[in-house]
Amino acid sequence: MVKILDGIHQTMDTFSCGSIEIITLEKGMLGIYDAIKTRHKQSPYQERSSLL
Repeated sequence: MVKILDGIHQTMDTFSCGSIEIITLEKGMLGIYDAIKTRHKQSPYQERSSLL
């Protein structure tokens, strides 16, 4: 997780907010969030290991 956050930080330092790289990064992060949110709504109980 630390490596992922470091990579995001480096990407944000390297590229401007309106660049295609940041837009792609944001879309990917929102897609992951939506997928997790949708899965969570379908199942009242979710094992912790399935979130990793």
